[in-house]
Amino acid sequence: MVDLTKNFVLDENGLSLDDKQQLLAGDDTPIFAAQENCIYYKTSGEVYKYLSGQWVVVNEQVNTTQIKTSDYTLTQNDSIILADTTNNNIILSLPTSIKFGKEFTFKKSVDKNTLYINGGLFTFDGQNTIKIKVKNTSITVKLIDELNKKFIII
Repeated sequence: MVDLTKNFVLDENGLSLDDKQQLLAGDDTPIFAAQENCIYYKTSGEVYKYLSGQWVVVNEQVNTTQIKTSDYTLTQNDSIILADTTNNNIILSLPTSIKFGKEFTFKKSVDKNTLYINGGLFTFDGQNTIKIKVKNTSITVKLIDELNKKFIII
């Protein structure tokens, strides 16, 4: 985990570097000069690094947190999914391709309805679906066998 507090200040005016030039909106390229190797995370998940006097896009995505109110198919870049089942049941489906060691955390944030986690081609401790009915219940799964498509619940 990168400690951004040494480089960035987040206040009511937005995100800035050591109270100097302010960033554009969260999905714009950073425009200020920075210390060498300073890192900036865009809300879209892209990572920028300040190298040799310029911002460079690092070819990686950071894990993301999503709040979902309807059915959704996860991506490899998702990490934490918060399910708001206020209006309906929600089915969260795993993507068809997932890298070994990938973890997903799911949390049901309200009392009403049910959250279903659909493994598709994958299983969770031998089961294809996880059902969560209780508010604030969370579960984390980790892919331990990519060939046989097996997750464990941790």
